[in-house]
Amino acid sequence: MKIELLDQQTIKVILTSDDMQEFDITYEEMDYNDPVTRRAIVAMLYRIKEQTCVDLTKGKLFIEAFPVEPDGCILYINMCKQVSNKTSQCNIPLVFSFSSIEEVFRVCETLFQYYSHLIFKSSLYRMGNIYFLSVYSFCKLEEKLTAIISEYGILQGKGSLYTASLQEYSQCIIPTTAIETLAYPKN
Repeated sequence: MKIELLDQQTIKVILTSDDMQEFDITYEEMDYNDPVTRRAIVAMLYRIKEQTCVDLTKGKLFIEAFPVEPDGCILYINMCKQVSNKTSQCNIPLVFSFSSIEEVFRVCETLFQYYSHLIFKSSLYRMGNIYFLSVYSFCKLEEKLTAIISEYGILQGKGSLYTASLQEYSQCIIPTTAIETLAYPKN
């Protein structure tokens, strides 16, 4: 099992087929409701804490799994940092503007290829000749995404106020899967 610390709330875990056998899990059978999967995740969380001193057992987690040949798996484990008892910093939208659709296509290709595991949802809007991309990231990786997207467009702001304004005053072109849809459009 290889553990990579991406930031203080995000860990990448690479499991080989031997690791999967040790935990008695397969990619196809992984399910949060399965007690074997839950035991494996808890064991991994304790190993992560031992190796990185990052304790992921104190908050809500988002875990995304990707199969790797032969019979391995890559897990991205994100912990949502609690701001108060009722709110969290996860899933706060970032809104960017672009002067052309070509810029939007290019940023979507880059984001999909290298950072799709960090993005929860994305929407594309148009107001006149300006395009707006709303991006929801998994937890505290917004600095990384902001730096990358800012190479193509301009950060307009973050938070639900910006997206509510877009929803009211602009045309929604792609409601929830803009990055995936524009990264590899069908000819």
